[in-house]
Amino acid sequence: MSLNSSILMIVPAAGKSTRHQPNKLLHQLTGMTAIESTLTVLRRHFGHVVTVVGYDKVRITECITKRFDQHITLIENPDYASGMASSIHSALKSRPLQPYKYIGFCNGDYSFIKSDTIKLLLHDLWKYEPVILAPTYEGIIGHPNFFSIDLINEFFEIKGDVGGRDIIRDHLKESMLIPVEDRGVNYDMDQYLDEIKE
Repeated sequence: MSLNSSILMIVPAAGKSTRHQPNKLLHQLTGMTAIESTLTVLRRHFGHVVTVVGYDKVRITECITKRFDQHITLIENPDYASGMASSIHSALKSRPLQPYKYIGFCNGDYSFIKSDTIKLLLHDLWKYEPVILAPTYEGIIGHPNFFSIDLINEFFEIKGDVGGRDIIRDHLKESMLIPVEDRGVNYDMDQYLDEIKE
């Protein structure tokens, strides 16, 4: 198993897209939708990408399956309306976790992350093997972020519309935060769509 195959990359894509209807993940960017753009970059680096669907699951599933065939594992979260935590739980329960050293997270609407940024993060992850690693841009923590499998029980304790940031906050002294010159790590589709409407 390669080092990157010992990372389970989870992509929550189940949210209701309340700020930008009908669904920001299906907004067309350059030649593909937002969710396709996110997954295209991630697939270059990770052997196991689990995408969690919920709201608008039929269209999201069709979009992903058409482009990626069987190369993305799709998991349905029937409790998606309760928030991000339920999508994380669905993904973690979907497969045995023993082979993995790290759990990675990247929200489905972070469609502008550069491949070279992920390459840099992975280099530092395997060089230093911190408990948590995440990029920052202009001091703000972004995606993707990586958590040691030793923290898995803490993810099962989160509830509501909560992801990994609270766990980073609780383990800040054990976290490696990597400054990057890539706005995409904390620039999501809500921000993009707000800007193009101005």
